[in-house]
Amino acid sequence: LAGLLALGHYEEAQRFIAEVTDADANLRRALSERIADPRIAALVLAKSVVAAERGVELQLVDDARLDHPLVDAREGLTVLGNLIDNALDAATAGDRRPPLVRVFLADDAGALLVRVRDTGPGVPPADRERVFEAGYSTKEGAGHGVGLSLVRELVERRGGWVEVDDADDGRGGAVFTAWLPDAVRAETTVTS
Repeated sequence: LAGLLALGHYEEAQRFIAEVTDADANLRRALSERIADPRIAALVLAKSVVAAERGVELQLVDDARLDHPLVDAREGLTVLGNLIDNALDAATAGDRRPPLVRVFLADDAGALLVRVRDTGPGVPPADRERVFEAGYSTKEGAGHGVGLSLVRELVERRGGWVEVDDADDGRGGAVFTAWLPDAVRAETTVTS
């Protein structure tokens, strides 16, 4: 937006604002109505902006609902953020256009259940354990192979689990599911 304005492309800037505002309005409404932890909601909204910049559609699944804030939002942010980041990378590598990432969150009897699905090429069965190893990555170049190992370490330290499987619709892609026990507060108020 700043670039369009600096170059004097005011009409394009207005169109861009209208597109982003309209697309974000539904997601913002869904997040404010169904996700009680404002930090988690803000992360999903921020990741939707990153997704849009990369040409990926990011959706909050219709039945996603988190009625209470998290005990430690940093853990939820780390897990959710890394799973979404990996899904965005995978989705852009897939054949579906536009690429799609779907996010599901739920309170599973006090545990945080996170499910992130992408329309990328999927994870071959032989690599499904390896993707959680520190340093292992299907991406080229340095600086990869950290996020998923961090997710596994964090959820296992809390007594939870994380796994990857095929998307169930037959169109390819992967589904990463993480379960963190005792991660959701019982009360509905959040203090900052």
